[in-house]
Amino acid sequence: MDHSVIHYREKKLDKEFIETMVREIGRKIEELLDYKFSVSDSTKFTSWNINLTEFHLLIRVNEETIYPSNILFGSGSPERVSKEILVSGRGELLADSWYDDRRAIREMFKQGYKPIVKPNRKRFRGRYRKRARLLYNPLEFKQRYRKRSIGESVFGSLTNWFGDRLKVSREEVMRVRIGARIIGYLAKIYIRYSFLLFSF
Repeated sequence: MDHSVIHYREKKLDKEFIETMVREIGRKIEELLDYKFSVSDSTKFTSWNINLTEFHLLIRVNEETIYPSNILFGSGSPERVSKEILVSGRGELLADSWYDDRRAIREMFKQGYKPIVKPNRKRFRGRYRKRARLLYNPLEFKQRYRKRSIGESVFGSLTNWFGDRLKVSREEVMRVRIGARIIGYLAKIYIRYSFLLFSF
């Protein structure tokens, strides 16, 4: 297929479709594998003309693998990101100090998580923040919060496979290329574990 035709079709896919695809495949993998804890984080990829595209991932961590269960393109407040990327879950949700926002933490509790959020030293107020600070026990900090790097390795895997600079110039095509890579990553995990599960 001619490159210009691919490029034309990529422009037609909206980010909501990609986000829905990632969420649905992530849900299917979750049904197969379950998870021990979750991580919420973001990164930025650069385009051919050095424009940055940010995306957030909700990542599930299993004993055997790591997989995104939701994606959100763009930047925003911690509250907006938490409301749009979090799906119902359980167990610990590890996040850095950017997420130390009263409304974001409230959303984490509301969705069923135990938020282990690194405290922002300039923020103190809020009932939900105080509850989260109790979970963020300084004595257990190194063992619990350090696990966040396991979830972040998804970004490293994507970079190793595809690089972090994409040969595109349009924002919408950039989102499609990033989404396609994540969908490919998820499809590989789903096929692998579906085969293992049904081969016994």
